[in-house]
Amino acid sequence: MNPTDNSRGKRRLSYNSFKIIWALLVLVLLLFFVGIASIRFYLIPNIDNHREWISDRLSASMEQTVRIGSIKAYWDGLHPDLIFSDVDIFDNQGNSAFGLDRLEVQISTIALFFGHVDLLKIELSSPSLAIIRDKDNAIWISGRQIFPSSQDHGGPLLKWLARQKHVEMSGGVLTFTDELSNNHSMTFNDVLLTAKFTGNDASIVLSSEAQNSWYQAITLSIDDSNILELTDGVAFKGKVAWEISALQMLPFEIWLPPELLVTESVLTSRGLANIDGLESQQLAMDFRLDDFSVNRPGDVSPLGVSQTSFQVSLDSSKEKHVITFSNVFALFDGGLSTHLDVVRMERDL
Repeated sequence: MNPTDNSRGKRRLSYNSFKIIWALLVLVLLLFFVGIASIRFYLIPNIDNHREWISDRLSASMEQTVRIGSIKAYWDGLHPDLIFSDVDIFDNQGNSAFGLDRLEVQISTIALFFGHVDLLKIELSSPSLAIIRDKDNAIWISGRQIFPSSQDHGGPLLKWLARQKHVEMSGGVLTFTDELSNNHSMTFNDVLLTAKFTGNDASIVLSSEAQNSWYQAITLSIDDSNILELTDGVAFKGKVAWEISALQMLPFEIWLPPELLVTESVLTSRGLANIDGLESQQLAMDFRLDDFSVNRPGDVSPLGVSQTSFQVSLDSSKEKHVITFSNVFALFDGGLSTHLDVVRMERDL
């Protein structure tokens, strides 16, 4: 064969291959834009007509029956947002396990293109959550045991939520009941909760501001934690930060030592803890407590304290505990005050 003919044949084959690849690319792009246009201009405006289809896919994903009263949708950005109204989630016995007046989710456009419902973000508006510590020291949320984790009680709903990328709750009401303390109950209003899940790590931020007479603001965050894997045999790992402003201590009186009188007491604190299971724990905290009293033995009147404040750090490991108090200040009701720069305590284990 002539070398020139061989070279021309290779060029022709290469050119034909390029045309085929280019044609396939154009076809894929055309199908993609047709699919996007169908979602944007047909599915989104008529989303409520496909309510059963979406309910079936959510039910399969949660492993629990989901019923949706109505659906609205809008497209703002790369992905559509759906607004579900009157959402009910049923357990395996057909009983209502969880209900929401409104649930907003952001779904993946690419997943919809292939007929799937992949949630990128979940927003729960004004849910009411009942948290209970029972007599066995287990923690329950809305009738589901979450600590220690239980295959029998946990239910697929919590596992499904933990598989999501981003969950937000706004305007919620949390009610905590402690069966170990004669069913003592506390309510937190206007709660904002944001949770992000990556692999086995969970990051959770919870805050509540100025909606109760007994606190001004509370913020709690948990980062890089194994909170979803906690059982009786697994210790907590992660970072915990908190900030508490003007917290009235009277609602917590039942959990405090009887010698401490906190009828008018107010707590302000912020801190950070880094916990590595039972291996090590580090903590740094600012603490201020105003207007409390301490009962003294005998017929001596209680010792009144107008204000006490300090900073504390803890460094704990299997070999040693080190606690350091600094800038310790106390002002007593009689006007006497005391101040200590540093108090350090160590204990070898």
